[in-house]
Amino acid sequence: MKFCVISGTYPNMKCGVGDYTARLCEFLKKQGIKIDIITSKDKEIKSNFIDGINVVPCVSDWGIKGWKTIKPKLKEINPDIINIQFPANIKSSRSFLFKLLPLLIKISGQETKILFTIHEFSRISKITRFKLILVLWFSDKIITVNRLDLHLVKNFLLFNKKKVIFIPIGSAIPPVEKQGKNMEDFRKILGLDAKNKLILFFGYLNPNKGFDTLLQALVGLKSKDPNIKLLVLGGGLEGENDYHQKVKNKIKKMNLSESIIWAGFCSPDKVSQYFYACDVCAFPFIEGVFLNRSTLLAAIVHKIPSVSTYSSKSPPELKDGQNILLVSPENSSELEKTLFKLLKDKDLQEKIRQNLGKLAKYFSWEDIAKKYIELYEDTK
Repeated sequence: MKFCVISGTYPNMKCGVGDYTARLCEFLKKQGIKIDIITSKDKEIKSNFIDGINVVPCVSDWGIKGWKTIKPKLKEINPDIINIQFPANIKSSRSFLFKLLPLLIKISGQETKILFTIHEFSRISKITRFKLILVLWFSDKIITVNRLDLHLVKNFLLFNKKKVIFIPIGSAIPPVEKQGKNMEDFRKILGLDAKNKLILFFGYLNPNKGFDTLLQALVGLKSKDPNIKLLVLGGGLEGENDYHQKVKNKIKKMNLSESIIWAGFCSPDKVSQYFYACDVCAFPFIEGVFLNRSTLLAAIVHKIPSVSTYSSKSPPELKDGQNILLVSPENSSELEKTLFKLLKDKDLQEKIRQNLGKLAKYFSWEDIAKKYIELYEDTK
C-alpha cells in the first residue's frame, strides 16, 4: 500500500501537527506501508529521506499556486491513499490551498481515497468552518482527534455523518530508556539536586496556555518553598511579539527570574529526559483540557502527575483525583494550592502514576496507525 501525507509542517519545524505527522508515518511504515510526505519547503527540514520515509519538502506557497507543485508530485507518487493534515503552523494567508485540496485532487482524475485529519476544529472560527465545506464534502473520511470535535463536525455536516470518525492522537515524545537512572540523575542536567522541587511546563508560549496564571501561582509557591523551580520546555521568549514582551515584564516585576529554567525547543530525547527530571507538570490551559493536547499526552506516557484545567467538555478518560488534578482556568490561587499539595503528597503522586500507566495504553501509536489502515480498507 502506498500512503501519501500532505502536511504544512514537519520536524524540525515548530508545530504539533508536524510532530503528529512524523510519529504517525513512523508507525505506518512499521506496518509495511510505503510513505511519502509532501510538506513545506523549509530550512528546518534537514533531510529528504528520514528513517525510510520519503519526505518531499517542496511547497513554498500554500495558496492556490501551490497546487502546481503538488499535482505533479501526486501523479509521480500515485498513492493508494492521501491523508491531509490540517491545520498547520503556517501563515493563514498562505493556507488557502488546504480548503480546496480534496476537490482539486478529485477533479484532477487522481484515483485515490482521501482521509482528512482535522485538529482543533472547536478552536477555529465559524467563518473558517464554513470555508472547510468543500474539504468535508469531498474527503472520503474525516478524522477528528478529540471527541468534542467529533460531535462538532458531525453536527456541522447535514448528512453523511458516518464518514466522520474519532482516532486519538499519541505523544510526539516517546519515553527514552532510563538505563538505571533515577530522577536525581536526570536533574544533574539542569544543575539541580534532591532538595529542589521541579514543575514542568511544556508548550509554545501563547495567551491560551495559561502561562500568566502559572507565573502568579509560582509567586505563592516560591514563598512557601524557595526550592521550587519551574522548567519551561518547547518555547521561550525569543520572539518579539507583544505577548512575549508582556511575559518578560511580568517575570521581572514578580522577581521570578531565578526560579525559572528555560530549556527552549529541544529534541524529543532531551524533552523525555527533562520529563524524568520533574516532579509534576502544569498545563493551565485557558480553554480547559482536551486529549488532543500533545503536551499533556507527553506527560501521560511518561507517567508524570499533572495539574490542568476543567473544560465544559472535559474528556471522560481524565478523572480528577485519579489520573490528573483539575482546577478552574485562570485561577492562580487554586492552581498554587493544588500544585503545592501534589508536590508534597508522595502517595498521591504514586497513585496518579499507577493510573497513568493504564491510561497511556489508550494512546498507542501502533493502534493509531492500524486504525488509519482500517479506514482505508473501509473506503474501498
